[in-house]
Amino acid sequence: KFASAEAVAEAKAAGLTLAPSVNPYLDVAPYYAEHVRRMLEEEYGRDTLYRGGLDVRASVDLTLQTAARKALRRGLERVDRAQGYRGPIWHPEEPGQLALLRSRLAALKLEDGYFWDLSGLTAAALTTEEGFAAAVGRVKPAPSLRLGARITAIDLKAGKRKRGKVADLDFGGGYSGSLDLSERAWQKPLPGSMPKIWGKRQRPYAWLSVGDVVYVELRGIEAKSLTSILIQKPLVQGALVAVDPRSREVVAMVGGYDFRVSPFNRAVQGRRQPGSAFKPIVYAAGLQSRRFTPATMISDAPKVFHDASQKTSWKAENYEDSFEGDISMRHCLTYSKNTCSIQIAESIGAANIISLARALGIESRLPTDLTISLGSGEVLPIELTNAFATLAAGGRFAPPVFLGRVQDRHGEKLFESKTRLRQVISPAVAYLITNLMESVVQSGTARSLLPLRRALAAKTGTTNEQRSAWLVGFTPELACGIYIGFDNNDPLGRAMTGGGVAAPVWLDFMKIALADVPKSKFSVPPGITFAYIDPKTGLLAADFATDGRRETFLTGTVPREVAPLDMAGGSSGFEEEY
Repeated sequence: KFASAEAVAEAKAAGLTLAPSVNPYLDVAPYYAEHVRRMLEEEYGRDTLYRGGLDVRASVDLTLQTAARKALRRGLERVDRAQGYRGPIWHPEEPGQLALLRSRLAALKLEDGYFWDLSGLTAAALTTEEGFAAAVGRVKPAPSLRLGARITAIDLKAGKRKRGKVADLDFGGGYSGSLDLSERAWQKPLPGSMPKIWGKRQRPYAWLSVGDVVYVELRGIEAKSLTSILIQKPLVQGALVAVDPRSREVVAMVGGYDFRVSPFNRAVQGRRQPGSAFKPIVYAAGLQSRRFTPATMISDAPKVFHDASQKTSWKAENYEDSFEGDISMRHCLTYSKNTCSIQIAESIGAANIISLARALGIESRLPTDLTISLGSGEVLPIELTNAFATLAAGGRFAPPVFLGRVQDRHGEKLFESKTRLRQVISPAVAYLITNLMESVVQSGTARSLLPLRRALAAKTGTTNEQRSAWLVGFTPELACGIYIGFDNNDPLGRAMTGGGVAAPVWLDFMKIALADVPKSKFSVPPGITFAYIDPKTGLLAADFATDGRRETFLTGTVPREVAPLDMAGGSSGFEEEY
């Protein structure tokens, strides 16, 4: 059921006939299917995998997987469009090649209702009859692109994205149409990414000419006339992982823009620095040490940090290069202040942060210096997402589950998932860091998630020079992690932050994933106390203070000192214990 091209060739050589695959996993979830195939091969061997008649139940939810695939692709396309149009895919080098292409395509007698996809076509395919025949492969009409053919018949349907030629826009099969070049998204190419012949005010479309092979999306079909818009396949890549905190089933996973072009699965194979998306683990370690509370005042000011273990000194900067003086720990995480994170790490030590990260399931190598507080260690998206799922589950951990059940051809059960969650941090600490991350959504760097209108906790991440953008967050029902970046780790561009480019993907997916799920709140466990504090000092608010703010604490960590009374009237610093 997870037959690769190599397996099909082996079966043919052995005299076996394989029926055409109708497995939806291969079409909707190719990254997921390939990951499961690798797991099965490692566990049972190639012979059992391909000849054992295994019946496999994966944990993927195809509805959520479809939503995840669409959300990530749309998000990557948005980033790509902001970076500018790169020009046509291919252009005939000689005037006669265009006419030759038309004549050869016409000779193939395309059925009515289909047009030609010219993916992978090059000038070399036109030089000889043999080269063209090799490019054509099997040209039977099909509803989707065939992996083995460079020229394929595609059915006409609005929304289809295929390659056409700028001629009078010729799609083959008697179909022509117009290319809408009015969208303003292409009018501001990223500096340095466009050919030098383009002037400052010249649109990218000016570089297109008759015969160019370009990538288009069909928008309308009327008789033999098609309308389309100019698009391009993104160079930027990304990953999306969604985990059920209760069962740890990985219900959706997408490892890149297009599996056919790049089967490398960035969700489970691509380690990248998470930046500030790692900070909740740092803050959780600080809360667990009981040296810090959400009301602890930390100095957000320019400072040179000395790392004794590494014998180094360095000066940290905030993303916006501004400092606010003494602010609460909650404010630090809400607005992702780097200086605060470093001071927490300096106080509790990198070893305690690493210990907590390991308990949460992060196995990747982590730095042992203070830079760990800024997310300098490279992690897998699946690791960080499952770590956050552990927080959503009240501090209970289990490895991510990709396989639900495996049976042999006789129905004998070879494997069945039995998730056993174990407590790795206290429910109170898990709730407290979740509560802090809720503030990131309510008023911080993840405010764009508010339209979801649910109880949710999240953290954005943006690495140096905007090379990677992250958003990892969760509701009580589902945890989801998004990563966006180039495979060569090039910068994404100015202002390409986790909140700006990863958050829209997260929101796009979660709106669909939770559409029919009843709303719920994070439950308050024993060991949590609420008290009113003075936001300027972090101390208990005095009786009749006017600006007291309700804060959340681990029981026994509420400040004992009362702030001086500045004004009459207001609330008092009483405690509520759970």
